[in-house]
Amino acid sequence: MTLLALFITSNIACNNADQSFSAQNKDIYANEGYAELVVSPTEVVFSDMEDGITYSASFSVESTGDSALIIDKVDITNSAEGVFYIDTSATEDVTLDPGVTREFIIIAQATTVGEYIGEARVRSNDASNGDFRVALCAFPLGYEGDLTCTTSTDSDDTESEDTATPSDTGSE
Repeated sequence: MTLLALFITSNIACNNADQSFSAQNKDIYANEGYAELVVSPTEVVFSDMEDGITYSASFSVESTGDSALIIDKVDITNSAEGVFYIDTSATEDVTLDPGVTREFIIIAQATTVGEYIGEARVRSNDASNGDFRVALCAFPLGYEGDLTCTTSTDSDDTESEDTATPSDTGSE
């Protein structure tokens, strides 16, 4: 009789317990692992640019997690008045297995000599970096300052006043 009472009590407790918690969360996957990316470099610099000439440079995305990295899209979010471009049709719905690296090519062309600052975005299923940003910058031939995107933000404001062309994102 005691054994029957114990069975009934444990059966009721198990059936009435809060079972709303799920072990599968978007950040933690017990069976499938997690997606993670590493971007290199995090800053793409175009140097010695001359007006009217097209230049290209790239950055790489590596899948470093336990699960496949699914890149929704890589696009340009700030094209510096149309200077930076990427072929978005080649950057949509990319899946990288763990350990695989993919290169993405950025194109730059300025119609007016100057310093330009822009930004590319990598949207993916990486829980901590799902919206990763890559700094883009372009410097003219003969530029003597630091070739880094972070120190040129002040000159970007003055440069936009010097260029009279309307803004064109060129991201699509």
